[in-house]
Amino acid sequence: MSNNLSRPNAQAEPMTLPLDGCSRANTLAKALDVAPSTIWKWQSEGKLPKPMKLSNNITLWRNADVLAFLNEKAKASGLNPINYATLASDGNHSDFNGVAQ
Repeated sequence: MSNNLSRPNAQAEPMTLPLDGCSRANTLAKALDVAPSTIWKWQSEGKLPKPMKLSNNITLWRNADVLAFLNEKAKASGLNPINYATLASDGNHSDFNGVAQ
């Protein structure tokens, strides 16, 4: 019986945000390769665009706002802006009206 969970040479496929729709903190964390707690820390420090609060338990960031923010940060750091149109995923991880989990 093989254990698919412990494959030492397996690489996780990089995740990108769709250009449209919204994402929750866990999705942003995966796309930015950080822990979800880092997303919440950055949000509280004002280092991310302002999210939308749908309820006490649901906070969403507009993907377009996050991608534009990242592009501005790249430009300010002297990096080339990223062409997100070529990086956008096909939206398979969106669960409802473009809201990614």
